[in-house]
Amino acid sequence: MKEQTKNLEYLYSMIKVFPALFWFFLVLSFSACTIEEARPSKKQEIVIASDCLESKDVILFHSFEKSLGIQIEIRHFSSDSLKQLLVREGVETEIDVVILSSIYAMNQLDNSNLLQVIQSEKFPKKLAKNYRSKKSTWAGIGIDPYVIAVSKDSTNKIKNYADLLDESHTIDSLQNAAFYYPFYASILHKSGNKNRRNSVNWIKKMNQNSAEYASMKDTVVSNSIYLTSYSEFHLKKNNDFKIIFPNQSNGGSFYNMACFGIVNQARNYENALAFFDYILNESVNKRLNNRWKIFPILSTKKSSYPYQNNEFKKTNWSPIFLEHFYPRIRKILK
Repeated sequence: MKEQTKNLEYLYSMIKVFPALFWFFLVLSFSACTIEEARPSKKQEIVIASDCLESKDVILFHSFEKSLGIQIEIRHFSSDSLKQLLVREGVETEIDVVILSSIYAMNQLDNSNLLQVIQSEKFPKKLAKNYRSKKSTWAGIGIDPYVIAVSKDSTNKIKNYADLLDESHTIDSLQNAAFYYPFYASILHKSGNKNRRNSVNWIKKMNQNSAEYASMKDTVVSNSIYLTSYSEFHLKKNNDFKIIFPNQSNGGSFYNMACFGIVNQARNYENALAFFDYILNESVNKRLNNRWKIFPILSTKKSSYPYQNNEFKKTNWSPIFLEHFYPRIRKILK
């Protein structure tokens, strides 16, 4: 009798459960019919970090955004703060591309393993190999010569960098490591082993002149001679001085380069490669380098920016391969 009672209770409980299960599956089926379709993927973009571009400079790349539908965002950093940010954020970083004003600054990122190797077939074919880093992790995109600025009324005859120390009013305005490291590396390279001691003394003297320039707070001294970069000279906007490209009869002027690289954790790698190719279009490269007041990496036809048509002889070896001199320069300047 007890066994029958248990069976009846079990049957009754199952009768109560089945309607609940029925309504559960009915609601589930209805919900499945009303689930939203997958949303489109997020809009295409590329995030650029730079020490020489501002957020407003995105206008320079309007044709890229319009033709490919890839939105560009520019974030301005000093090269040091950018390095710290990339180390801190690691794989979480939103930055895809770095554009820096100097070989030295880009080399610092590369030495911290923050840049991605760009496969040889991915490099724009128009870019010569001597403008690519040894590890194929970054490349030059603009040329910034080291020039000598002489007052227009001066009678000084300056033809070579070596002439600078023969003048009592020579001033080195390369106060930023990003600019004097590539220059001093060029000096050490050209001197060779035989004249290395003279070059070391030359660098020490020019470094002292740099301290003198800093103490003057940009005051122009009559008959002074300034060793400077082409970009810095134009930032000063001083019409009392003229520019000389040194060493034109002997190997050509030394130069620094604005550089491009893709970070290791780039979320938009293919977009970054497309942008790399885009900024090496000759007309785009001239426009971009005009923003910095330096010279395009490519120049097969006349530029619409008159100063870029100035003919100057560059050294036939690229400063991109001279970073092995940097530790030696560091010791000299201690």
